[in-house]
Amino acid sequence: MRLLVTGGSGYLGSELVAHAASRGDEVFATHRVTPPDPDLDARWVCADLSDAGVVDRMVAALRPEVVVHTAYRATGPRAHLDTVEAARNVARSTANSGAALVHISSDVVFSGRETEPLAENHPLDPVSGYGRLKAEAERAVLDTHRGSAVVRTSVIYGGPDHRGPQERLVTAALADPSVVSFHTDEVRCPVYVADLARALLAVADTGATGIWHVAGPRAVDRLGLARALARSLGGDPAVLRGGPSPEPPPGGPVRPRHLHLDSSRFVARFGPLLRDPDQALGG
Repeated sequence: MRLLVTGGSGYLGSELVAHAASRGDEVFATHRVTPPDPDLDARWVCADLSDAGVVDRMVAALRPEVVVHTAYRATGPRAHLDTVEAARNVARSTANSGAALVHISSDVVFSGRETEPLAENHPLDPVSGYGRLKAEAERAVLDTHRGSAVVRTSVIYGGPDHRGPQERLVTAALADPSVVSFHTDEVRCPVYVADLARALLAVADTGATGIWHVAGPRAVDRLGLARALARSLGGDPAVLRGGPSPEPPPGGPVRPRHLHLDSSRFVARFGPLLRDPDQALGG
């Protein structure tokens, strides 16, 4: 497969590049802010995806069969450009070229007010700024590339062999437990980064379209995930502090509390590729 991964130097993107290259795919990948890993077997393109002309020329030159769009920016003055406009540009150029598109979205397109598992047809109701951006990006992609796949996922972790933001947070807390309190009332379905990369390639291989929930099979709170990661990192999970998340100040940012993605539709089609933290981390 001739594959283009946007945001290939990011946490998920680099894992996806590594998995695709290891199975013999011809891999192209974009970067802009984060330098690429020179050990990854890909042809790298430095590109501002919010520039429609840049994206058109890149897709025309590389001629990918599939594009997996992982690039985004959660906050800051470029958040709308890099999350919404970039997604729209990639979707339009990909559709015009005839390539397939897998767009990565997030569970934060939901409010987290409800405790039951959320299926793909649940109405979007984001409460955070980032959630609103991801919801707008989803709509842009689905409206622009009618044959695209939108994959919603959750908190991504990797353990000692694939360290990312969650591992860095837990490492800091193990060194000084006073630096962070892991929220016991914020529930997600964390997904192992290698499992997610394999799942995205499965979607790409089959040409699946529409919306898919691809997250871990078990909902856990932030403290539960942190303790599983602490054990995998050789630390004492008992030292980690937990408690309810604080109420935001008036007009302050809101965080969804209970985001339980139902990934049963994905599992029914692609099999049990997704593991919970105890399974993925060995214990």
